[in-house]
Amino acid sequence: MIHSNVVDRSVSRFFGWLGLLVGQYPSYFLICTVMLTGLLVTGFQRGRYNGDPEYLFTPTEGRSKVERNILQALFPMNESENFDMGRVAALKMFGRVLIMAKDGGTVLRPEIMKVVKDFDLIIRNITVNLEGRDLVYEDICARKRGRCYSNDILDFPNGIPQFQNGSYIIKWPLMISRKTFKVNFYGAFLGGVETDAEGYVLSATVAKIGYQLDRANPKLAKVLPEWEDKFLNLFHHLHSRYPNLTISYLVSKSLSEEIEKNADTAFPYFSITVVVMITFSVSSCIMLDAVRSKPWLGVLGFISSMMAVGSAFGFMIYLGVMVIGINSVIPFLMIGIGMDDTFVLLAAWRRTDRSASVASRMSVAYRQAGVSITVTSLTNFISFWVGLSTPFPAMKVFCSYTAVAVLFTYLYHITFFGACMTLAGRLEARNLHSLTLLPSTPKSLAKNRGPWFRLFCTGGRNPEDPDNPDDNEDHYMMVWFRDKMGTALESTRVKIIVFIGFGLYLALAGWGIAHLEEGIQFQELTRYDSYAAKYFEIEYQHFQRYPFRIQILLNSTINYADPQIQHDVEAMVQRFEANSFIEAKYLTESWLRVFLRFLKDRRTSYFLENYNLTKKEDFIHVLRHVFFRFEPARHFENDVLFNENFTEIIATRYIVQSGPVTEAVTVKKFISEMRAIADSSPFNISIYHFYFVLLEQLLFIRDITIQAIVVAAIVMMFVIFIFIPNPVCAFWVAFSIVSIEIGVVGYMALWHVTLNITSMVCLIMCIGFSVDYSAHISHAFISSKKESISERMREALFYVGMPIFQGSVSTMIGVIALAFAPSHMFIGFFKTVFLVILFAGLHGLIILPVLLSIPYEKLKNNLEAFKKRLFETCFAKGTSKNTVTLEKISPIQTPNNQITVVEVATSPQEPVACVNDGFVEEPL
Repeated sequence: MIHSNVVDRSVSRFFGWLGLLVGQYPSYFLICTVMLTGLLVTGFQRGRYNGDPEYLFTPTEGRSKVERNILQALFPMNESENFDMGRVAALKMFGRVLIMAKDGGTVLRPEIMKVVKDFDLIIRNITVNLEGRDLVYEDICARKRGRCYSNDILDFPNGIPQFQNGSYIIKWPLMISRKTFKVNFYGAFLGGVETDAEGYVLSATVAKIGYQLDRANPKLAKVLPEWEDKFLNLFHHLHSRYPNLTISYLVSKSLSEEIEKNADTAFPYFSITVVVMITFSVSSCIMLDAVRSKPWLGVLGFISSMMAVGSAFGFMIYLGVMVIGINSVIPFLMIGIGMDDTFVLLAAWRRTDRSASVASRMSVAYRQAGVSITVTSLTNFISFWVGLSTPFPAMKVFCSYTAVAVLFTYLYHITFFGACMTLAGRLEARNLHSLTLLPSTPKSLAKNRGPWFRLFCTGGRNPEDPDNPDDNEDHYMMVWFRDKMGTALESTRVKIIVFIGFGLYLALAGWGIAHLEEGIQFQELTRYDSYAAKYFEIEYQHFQRYPFRIQILLNSTINYADPQIQHDVEAMVQRFEANSFIEAKYLTESWLRVFLRFLKDRRTSYFLENYNLTKKEDFIHVLRHVFFRFEPARHFENDVLFNENFTEIIATRYIVQSGPVTEAVTVKKFISEMRAIADSSPFNISIYHFYFVLLEQLLFIRDITIQAIVVAAIVMMFVIFIFIPNPVCAFWVAFSIVSIEIGVVGYMALWHVTLNITSMVCLIMCIGFSVDYSAHISHAFISSKKESISERMREALFYVGMPIFQGSVSTMIGVIALAFAPSHMFIGFFKTVFLVILFAGLHGLIILPVLLSIPYEKLKNNLEAFKKRLFETCFAKGTSKNTVTLEKISPIQTPNNQITVVEVATSPQEPVACVNDGFVEEPL
């Protein structure tokens, strides 16, 4: 506590000196900050934008990335030769189209399937030019055994009439031709499928066609982006020609491009924010005294915040930090944070002695407000700095930019804005009108003038009567917070209402936390009106029956000719199949299972009678030179990895197919269970699906959020205990942090905001924001010279009630424009920040004043008086020698001066008694 007083006094003295310096030499601070801003904003020309969703929204060292590297090292895929959609490590260059009938009926109709085939023909004829040669899809497609990646759905368009009359059937999701042995996985091409009891298709809501491009050829790779652009341009215009169909489309770069466009969504609304914010700032800085009003300081506070944002961005870009889309919300946040400091400094200025010099008033104002704005800026800075400990690059980049922006906002407000305050103070000292800068008439000398003149053109002090009350009225809102609100909060009835409301608030928040959802869907990263959002929505709705084809990698050199090894490997695959999420076991691809069946088939036994298949050499020879030559088994060649001289099998691959896995909680459980099976295997097993890289955040988001919040909260509480030299105040500020965080998480869930990277940023930011207003009111409370707790509470509201109200409203105004942006991400950001500011403001203006105004000393004194009366009554009785249990309490002095220590005797069987020197007084 002594140390805290030292810190508080030291910081106050420093700001007193700084305020005096700013008050004496404002021009230096103005010129230096403007020049620094001009220098740093030149960094914008060097900005590097990154919109890669995988890089931004996935853990840096995620397990899925490690397992992808293992897959690519063991089974590299050459898209020019052996492309296999079920075995890819990553989706690279592609184009996809979804076709639905607007009447909601099946797409398996001749007229719709004709459109599908026409689309296929148009897409295959898209041309790109490479070194003077026109290339079509057939020239740049990903291939398998010389054939382009094909759409199985196009194998039967001519058979649709037969399908309708029942003479042609489609097995779903998998159909194998008995003539050609071709495997058609219709689960990837038909969505919203209805089947009969035997699994044959009756209808399908969506048809999908896809096109994979060859990135393995470095020459062709140059023209693939051009092909994707032409693909998009084609469907941007083509879909309007089919009013009866819903056509959605996507290419590989769609998500990253739409994330970038999503970032641009916020900027058109920024101009609206500027107008509304300046209007609010100017109006809230106006008083009935035209001289003491500070409308231009409201504008200059906003300018100071924007200068800070520009300087912070330029500084970070010069440091080489990339620019990401979510950074576009930082100016909206800094407006609120900067204006909060503006209002606190202005409130401190209004409380200074008007008869003192401007430099002296600046010194006093800085001394009064310095600790408060330092605590809030420091806690905001630390809360964002904690975000750097998370494994998500998007989080790290955003928090680093925001933390530096907070720092620049703080520095600019105590330099640039302080200099502006000095100039405004000099105008006030000369009795000049705050808006027109013309001389003004004091109100005490304008009683005979017209009402409009008295309202707009009067103010300042009468030099002949400087203490005239007509010229020294306090700001009406400051008075209202002290006299009206402060008095109301003193009422016991109001306190009870506040506590009941607070209990309901916590109860509802707890219910919301129990229903908090996690994760982010791809369409939430794009604009509402994005073609990509439309595609993701339809795909998510209709293609989740068989979403994940899991690759199981056995990365060990073992003897597969050993029957025990064969048994163990089969048991390992069956453990995966036994999982409740692996529904379609007949879709499993196991080269070993099929090979062992092949060996036992009577039709092949005479080929193999001269081989000893328990011998490793013979086993490998038959596998390579016999089994892999059969057409149905040829695709297994890419599932077995031999050493250089083909004497050992050093790695193998197996494929299992999941059933429906849709909700974030089931995806999280599915990935965890798959990994648990892999980790418990006696072999070195890795599992992989290309979507796991993006979905892996589900496994960490809750734990990382809790960890970051706890760390930030502990650091904040440490800062509070240092700067607020009062244990009771510090405790209640810490309590407010916890309460606000609980409320934000709970009501965020009730407002349909999921826990994802964006909301995690807001929750960490919540820690810093939750300190702001509580720190303002607490520091004003302990700084008050009043003796009564109630008077100190009212004076604290008089000092900072208005700045808290202005700061909370200005921050809400700063982000409210995001609510109108056609973006899931920005609307979620708005909702979370709105809740943070709302609850922080309510705690600062209502909850904390009520808690601080509880007469703790009076309660303690009443309790001590009760104890004293109890024992004085007790010693008036006789004695007894009953044995009881003792509990020591405070010493008191009895009338005969013989008692120095008094103890309370309590026993389950005896009433309360008093004890002295081994004798027990009779119970009361």
